[in-house]
Amino acid sequence: MQDPNADQVSTGFKGYAGIFAQRRKYDFSDKVIQKSRVHARLFNVLSRNLTKMATSELEPRIFEFTEENDAISMASNASTGTIVEFANVDAQILQKDDVLYVLPVSVTSAPSQETIKVVSVGAKDGGTTGAGYTNVTVRRGSSPLTLTAADFVLAWGGNSVAENAAGSQPRTKEPNYTYNYLQLFDKTVGESKDVQNSEFYAKEFFSINGQAMRKRNMLMKNINWAFYLGERDRETSETSDYRHFTGGVYEAVPTANKLSMSGNMTVNYWQEKSSTTWFKQGNEMHTKWLSCGPQFLSSLENMFTQYYQLPVNNVLSTFYGIKIKTLELSGGTFNIFREETFLETGYSNCAFILDGDFLAYMYLRNRDIQLDKDVTDKASKWNQTKWKLFGRIGLFRAYDAAHHFLYNPSEPA
Repeated sequence: MQDPNADQVSTGFKGYAGIFAQRRKYDFSDKVIQKSRVHARLFNVLSRNLTKMATSELEPRIFEFTEENDAISMASNASTGTIVEFANVDAQILQKDDVLYVLPVSVTSAPSQETIKVVSVGAKDGGTTGAGYTNVTVRRGSSPLTLTAADFVLAWGGNSVAENAAGSQPRTKEPNYTYNYLQLFDKTVGESKDVQNSEFYAKEFFSINGQAMRKRNMLMKNINWAFYLGERDRETSETSDYRHFTGGVYEAVPTANKLSMSGNMTVNYWQEKSSTTWFKQGNEMHTKWLSCGPQFLSSLENMFTQYYQLPVNNVLSTFYGIKIKTLELSGGTFNIFREETFLETGYSNCAFILDGDFLAYMYLRNRDIQLDKDVTDKASKWNQTKWKLFGRIGLFRAYDAAHHFLYNPSEPA
């Protein structure tokens, strides 16, 4: 049920800080979203969250840069030797005289300590394992630990510069890019001149205005589904023109981030995953959206009934026009909303963890959602009127590892 406190929108609320900084003035698409926000909740949240992104091309490309890992995993066991093998992406940022701290994966007693120094970095793809790996030669102390990939990781401690030396050499990681297509969504409504000039019971339902309202809600649902489950694609139509499909969140979520919640609906488990997994990558405020199917949300709320009831966030609920609850965990904060479109599908028992800093509503310049009332064929204007509701819309999605998909929730047996 919609929160009665969420009937108005606070235009002064700026949302959370992130990569987007400003919004456009109130326009037709905002009106459509405000009227249809209950029907298409992800669409509503993304488009109102911070900024809509105007693009000038149908295939916008976005640069992505992944920072260096805090803890570097070894590709193979180094034992007590002086050759340590890393993935290229980690090894190629190292250089002579860099310091690496040996850290145990699990600490069950006071750990032994070792610091190793880089002597040289081998050629890319020249590692013992082969392509994708690099051998790094290091200098170790008189009592080296037996380094195994399963038990130890290495933390990069930077470079140790000698007096009067020039210092370290520049090292940088090349950015990658990701892209998505903008899809042309549309709905057409029409009214015959006979209906227009007649009076009868429930005429408003059949009128062009009544049809437009229903088609508007359906258009929002269509885009909402595409933002979740769309598969990025471009195909050639029968007229040799391109037809574009925007990719959704699920397609971008890495396989490792698709997690079964069978037997895992406990407070302790959620606290642990919030600290180690769900908020590990993404925005620095550690605040994410949890979009729940109705059945998943019931399981989540039942998990907390013995402790407390999840509180409604009245500020966010008022701003977005839908009921939003907040869950504070040790690793971060979830703003939770119920995704009505999942009802009566298997996704009712699923949830998406979404990082709002790396998802947004994109539209082609001058092709945001709009209503064209002048699309009736000239030859048929005497007998009918047609309107077209359309928009060239896509999903901005980046930093795939910041998003997760949860499914099949249940309590421990």
